[in-house]
Amino acid sequence: MNIKIIILFILTLCIFLCIYYIIIGNMKQYPNEYIKKKNIIIKHSGNNYEDNYLKNKIPTNLDAIIIGSGLPSLIVGALLSRIGKKILVLDKKSCAGGDLSIIKKQNYKFSTNFQYISFISEWKKLLNKITFNKIKWLKIGKKNKNYIDQIYIGKQHFIFKSGINNYCNALKKYFPKEGKSIDKYFELISLCSIKENLESFYMYIITKKKNKMFNKYHNFFSKNIQKYTTVTAYEIIKTLIKDENLITILLCRFLNHGTHPKKINFLNHAYVINSHYSGIYYPKGGSTEIIKNLISTIEMSGGRVLVNQEVKNIIVKNGSAVGITTEKKHDIYAKKIVSGITIKNTYSKLLKKKNIYKNIKVTLNELDYSLNYIYVYLGMNYKNSDILNDCNIFYIPTNNINESLNNFFKNPEKAPIPFYLSFQSTKEINNNNTTCIVKCPINNKFFKKYKNNNKFYKKFIHRIIWECVYSYYPILMNTITYSKIIFEKNNSLSPTKSRFLDKNLQITTETDIKNLYVTGNDIMSMSIPHHGNLVSSFITVNEMLGYFDDYLNLIKERNILEDIYNI
Repeated sequence: MNIKIIILFILTLCIFLCIYYIIIGNMKQYPNEYIKKKNIIIKHSGNNYEDNYLKNKIPTNLDAIIIGSGLPSLIVGALLSRIGKKILVLDKKSCAGGDLSIIKKQNYKFSTNFQYISFISEWKKLLNKITFNKIKWLKIGKKNKNYIDQIYIGKQHFIFKSGINNYCNALKKYFPKEGKSIDKYFELISLCSIKENLESFYMYIITKKKNKMFNKYHNFFSKNIQKYTTVTAYEIIKTLIKDENLITILLCRFLNHGTHPKKINFLNHAYVINSHYSGIYYPKGGSTEIIKNLISTIEMSGGRVLVNQEVKNIIVKNGSAVGITTEKKHDIYAKKIVSGITIKNTYSKLLKKKNIYKNIKVTLNELDYSLNYIYVYLGMNYKNSDILNDCNIFYIPTNNINESLNNFFKNPEKAPIPFYLSFQSTKEINNNNTTCIVKCPINNKFFKKYKNNNKFYKKFIHRIIWECVYSYYPILMNTITYSKIIFEKNNSLSPTKSRFLDKNLQITTETDIKNLYVTGNDIMSMSIPHHGNLVSSFITVNEMLGYFDDYLNLIKERNILEDIYNI
């Protein structure tokens, strides 16, 4: 009897859900908390991403304050503004946009750390819906017969075209004896890149603290790739491949994405490879096109993006975030607070805490962080940029990555420099002059020793010019008229296997402080230039608007972006 009742109940529930999905689920649904847009236009004397902070520019009755104006912050702000929320974004720098911002020096323009974007269809879908001017995209490699990467191991040279199959076939030509191993490697890359698997993995992490039933469901459907978060890329590759040159080629992208090649977990490594070779793009007109359009959306709903003002403190009352304090000691209040800076800086500097969440026992200093970098910006009086190409250049001194890095860390004044090089001027950032960025990994000891050493700066720039530029492009000899070196201390969490072995370290956007959210690469840590920001921003807004709290939303896979299409 009891079994019949249970079966009848399950059938009734299924029928109800089917009816709901067919009748209600397909009805036009506006986004949660939707308010009709205001279409406010703010006139700026200059660029909207260089709007200096003044107290009288702060909007009243704020729905949210966002700390930091990097790409994830601006996407969160634009998504919320698109549904009528009034947002204030604050940044301590002189230009909004984070990695997308432009440095202007002499006659040169430099993008601080923006190289390219992958998964272009997802970016188009998002930006076309939340901004009002369509951005045109240029495919990297078009100027060079679709070649996107040049990899040097010592004096050995390897070059690769865009396209995952092109990459696979080129590797087989370079390493014919490793053909079967290469096929096995790409089978694993493909498995870890299946969209449905990754979406279940995201939802497994998101629903962990919210919904046990859906958490178990997504745990089941993502188990086949979860195991690859708890093993490093090096460990997997080493079991498949013997040739050290091939191993070095597969792991060399740490020179741009920030995680030590022997620490990155295989799932993230697979995501990096798949995204990189599925096609990489750059916005026509430069990275500021993205910033300008996102800020315009924020302003249309009465919001503002203000720069040159550091947030010093998050105001917490009765366990709830209610506002922030600026460096000018202005207290600004809002219904919700979002931190777009790193987890470490959010908790250590703005909340004065040593731990992230109550259930995480390790301190902030004990977590794994990405590599630090030296950036060298070079401007050249050379106008024939067609001779140059838009390939990325990766250089590793030997086919032993660990040895190459350790030698450089121990003796940076003499040891060969591992580096990543990109000519930014080939990506339409400059029309009249040639610019390039050279990026070199450094460790904490290096950072502390040389940070304020001007003599080292001069010598190191000289080495970069000769060893990294003139050696490969002698045509640029004696053309450099501007150089600048910048040390970057990276406080971003790294997607190592230890982070996923400890389930408590699977950080979500919702914090243990009510109405305080975090966004950015630390949430998903996908190690892909800017794509982790897109995913985390999307998750942050869905969390803020309560999409993940509703069973029916989870069943229908309803989300903010789909609802925006109904506006």
